[in-house]
Amino acid sequence: MVCSYRKPDDNTDALTRNSTIAPVRSLSSESFTGDDLRFFHHFLLAARPHLPYGSEASWTTLVPAYSHECPHLMHAILSLGATHYTLADHSQTGYTQMAISHRGKSLQSLSAALCNLDDCTDVDLDGILATCYTLVFQAYFMPDGLTDFAVMVRGCGMVTQHIISRFNGSKMFTLHTPEQMTELLAPWLPTDAHPDHEVIDTCIEDIDKLHSFLQSSGSHDFFNALRKIYLALKYSIRDAFFCLTEVYAIWCTMENQDFLKFIASSNHAVRVLFLHYISIDTLMRPFMLSVRAQDRARAGLFLGADVMEKWAFAIYHSLPANMQELVVNEVQIVSYESHRYMFQREISGYRSSTMEPSQIAGRGMIDTGSHTGL
Repeated sequence: MVCSYRKPDDNTDALTRNSTIAPVRSLSSESFTGDDLRFFHHFLLAARPHLPYGSEASWTTLVPAYSHECPHLMHAILSLGATHYTLADHSQTGYTQMAISHRGKSLQSLSAALCNLDDCTDVDLDGILATCYTLVFQAYFMPDGLTDFAVMVRGCGMVTQHIISRFNGSKMFTLHTPEQMTELLAPWLPTDAHPDHEVIDTCIEDIDKLHSFLQSSGSHDFFNALRKIYLALKYSIRDAFFCLTEVYAIWCTMENQDFLKFIASSNHAVRVLFLHYISIDTLMRPFMLSVRAQDRARAGLFLGADVMEKWAFAIYHSLPANMQELVVNEVQIVSYESHRYMFQREISGYRSSTMEPSQIAGRGMIDTGSHTGL
């Protein structure tokens, strides 16, 4: 197998020279294996991120070229490639530890780079942002990755704002304002309402029961954003999608100490809110699949369905009994959709089920056995 890149142009040169931040550990001093080459190739072929919007080409050109000079980015790429490969081929269970090892090396190097954030060049910051996005997608495919997912989403937002405030843009990625995002994506998003109003009404009733448990301003903001998305789903998938971006803005704008309390495993009320976030992701997945129909070879949304079910069960089993009662319906919805999509993946087609999510709500289908914890 031969990996090749296009000849460097002005943008590529700008991304690979004049960096003032020395790598924590030079890649030239590290040895990489045949498995690592497989992970790198799989990343390029099937596992690369599709964010930021409008920057898809960078993930097959500028990002892999720059990764050879950027340890935290290279290890993040290998970690995502290994994780996605393992999920796509369940016989390759031995790659899980390799993915964890690469993720650890990436985080260690990234942490050192973030300590010098104010001294970073625009090239350095682009590399850091690429690493954050890569680790977001890797966490999305980890059975215990929910907290890491939220942390790295926050990292993406904070680094993006740092890039915009210092350099007014990125050489590697296209960074849009909210208004530009709306203009770019609106034509591609379905304007139909979610067809199952009954299941959405059930979710709204359930999330309203949580209101008295909320304490911090961040949890109230998260609650309001999620409830707004549920309401939007009854009118327009497109409106719900843009409401979803408000969730990420809330994560990104919290003070550090507030965010740490927000994501703490002992914060049961917020854990329930995260389960509603997973429920919303699940309800929107069919429409996101239709938007990305031309890219079905990259089965990220199918794989994500399987992981989302693990996240949902893990949250449920970590809650006290009085709060488990608040999310029974949501766990059942996530489980139902996960099994439906994994079945569709197996047969490589799209079949309509005879049972709608609203038909399984309240049927007590939750397995009370042990599941992976978050």
